[in-house]
Amino acid sequence: MKKRGNDGMMYVSQADKNGVYKWTVTKNKATLKNKTTKAAKATSKDIQMLAKKYMVSPSGSNKELAHRLVELRGASVTNKKDKGIIEQFLKTSTPSTKRWGFVPA
Repeated sequence: MKKRGNDGMMYVSQADKNGVYKWTVTKNKATLKNKTTKAAKATSKDIQMLAKKYMVSPSGSNKELAHRLVELRGASVTNKKDKGIIEQFLKTSTPSTKRWGFVPA
């Protein structure tokens, strides 16, 4: 049987040589830390996919495409993942980026 002690460590009930059960500290770690995942870098394929999704011309550089998406379809981009991809390609803040809540990286 395992239990967590007041000190935060895990204890297990084990019998000693005489058959008396005692609480002993377990060898494995008591607390597991949540792994944080870093957002993956957006690629040009991602921004091209957004251009197709929001029906914007995919011509020009990735930076120009990100600005075009914000200017023309900024109000309709509500998905957090899509906003994150666009924000990675934005370099400067403009009135349209501020209006639609985009924060340049």
